[in-house]
Amino acid sequence: MAVFGKLGLFVFGTTALILSGQANAWARPSLTISGRVPTVCEVGISSPSLPQFNGGSNNLGTLTELCNNVDGYTVTLHHPEGLTDAWIDLGDRQVPISSRATETVIVDNDEPAYRERPVRLILAQAPGGTIRLSLGA
Repeated sequence: MAVFGKLGLFVFGTTALILSGQANAWARPSLTISGRVPTVCEVGISSPSLPQFNGGSNNLGTLTELCNNVDGYTVTLHHPEGLTDAWIDLGDRQVPISSRATETVIVDNDEPAYRERPVRLILAQAPGGTIRLSLGA
């Protein structure tokens, strides 16, 4: 009997300890949600039709940037070398185009973002080659 008495006291004490621990856990509820999201990065220009590039202001439409990369992203304009007095208007920002290179980074974002903004290409003269955008993430 003495053995059952001590064992019964041990079981009762352990149960009481477990229940008191659960009561403390219930006093402060918490919720943890985790998941995996694929990295999605896209850049595009929405315009009815891309114009033939001429000297002066070339309205390209709306630049849409969507990237959830935690390290950010870049958007690069590839262009012929030798463009002088040329720049990109991105909403309220002007980005000069390098005349000594064939590419210019026009967006360098160090965090994820979603943006839509008007884009215009300003050229002193018509370019003698192709102009295109690329995305780096």
